[in-house]
Amino acid sequence: MTVDDLLAELHQQQVQLWVEDGQLRYRAPQGALTTNLRNALVQQKQEIMARLQSLQRSPQLTPAPAQLHQPFPLNDIQQAYWLGRQGTFEIGNVSTHVYLEIDCKDLDLSRLNHAWTKVIERHAMLRAIVLANGQQQILETVPPYEMAILDLRADNESAIAAQLAALRQHMSHQVRQPDQYPLFEICASRLNDRTTRLHISVDGLIADGRSLFLLFQDWAECYRNPTLSLPPLPLSFRDYVLAETALQESPATQAAMAYWRARLPNLPPAPELPQAKILVL
Repeated sequence: MTVDDLLAELHQQQVQLWVEDGQLRYRAPQGALTTNLRNALVQQKQEIMARLQSLQRSPQLTPAPAQLHQPFPLNDIQQAYWLGRQGTFEIGNVSTHVYLEIDCKDLDLSRLNHAWTKVIERHAMLRAIVLANGQQQILETVPPYEMAILDLRADNESAIAAQLAALRQHMSHQVRQPDQYPLFEICASRLNDRTTRLHISVDGLIADGRSLFLLFQDWAECYRNPTLSLPPLPLSFRDYVLAETALQESPATQAAMAYWRARLPNLPPAPELPQAKILVL
């Protein structure tokens, strides 16, 4: 029995192992540690101790600001979004993104644009692009962002409705070029002297749902207080992705993968759900 097989069997029997003061310790339900398992533990004690100690040395999430602008891999969901927007799949050629419309009263668009610029400076992934080789990169410098403004105050109701519908159709279905900054778009439509409608599109390659709440929170704070100086963020998404990649290659993850591979033959099959379309490469 290999070490992986033994650890998998012990785990299945709810036997807990750990190293303490240079000794192998265990805790087991009554009757779980059979004579065969006990003998295997004794025979492979040193290997098991070495494995347990290596599992405790997990990769650390460490800030690396000097490498912030170096390319780094996409994570799994980003890669799915990136591939899905290409024509490889039958139902591809679409992007995963968020489109919002917000009606605001007495909005100062110059101040709002300045506040968004500060958000771009603080949140590095707003400056990110995806290179043709499938790596992503946070750009060190980007041109000042200027949101487009559509002034509809002099138009009649039918003209306003038509232009708003055209803008919604464009922004809600857009597929931005992933290797070109920016992977977001913000427009403002002046409906009358007091009401402005914001049109906001953010690509899923650079932000998820929770991230958007944080971005909008910072945006609102910078708008309310134009002199506000937000502290720099100590960690970047690049730091996280590289740490997560290292974790996948760590002994702990490899041991977990070995355990589940050993269990695969005995797991029940996946449910046979009906499919509206079958994806073909």
